[in-house]
Amino acid sequence: MLTFKEYSEFARLSDMYPRVTGVGGQILPVYPALAMMGEIGEVAEKLPAGGDGLLNEFGDVLWYVDAAARDLGLTLDEVVEGAIERRAFCNFENSIHVGSGDSASHALKLIAHASVFSERIKKYWRDGGKVQTDVCMVDLHGVLCQLHRVAVICGWNLESAARANMAKLASRRARGVVSGSGDNR
Repeated sequence: MLTFKEYSEFARLSDMYPRVTGVGGQILPVYPALAMMGEIGEVAEKLPAGGDGLLNEFGDVLWYVDAAARDLGLTLDEVVEGAIERRAFCNFENSIHVGSGDSASHALKLIAHASVFSERIKKYWRDGGKVQTDVCMVDLHGVLCQLHRVAVICGWNLESAARANMAKLASRRARGVVSGSGDNR
């Protein structure tokens, strides 16, 4: 079974985005917050059709959750541990009780959690305040948990999303097209 630590170590190999520094040189996860919102929009767009394209978008969101955590000085494991403490999910496996609602309602909750995180980062950037890492971690818990719930409803889990993302990144690295933009590189 793949671990979050293994996924994060692999994902870090494709970490090529510009960093934004805030008060006291603290890194603000501006790029991950913005990109996460874009990827979640793609999840919502592809949700009705399902398929591998949707699984790839789950992997992209997971990549940006990991990137945001790194920028905040956290590990993906720490974000997961906090989510477990909040009883949101247990691990990579399909082992949670999803609760009521369908994939669309959980996708809306995913959008809401990511929006709160992005808004918080925007305010730190705009106002020059020191980032409250513990508060941001709670936001990332929500994103990760809702991503997991949508994936489970669609028949996958975060491990399958991570594996799909790793395969895509490995292919891009082998072809020398890690940087750039677009799904078809």
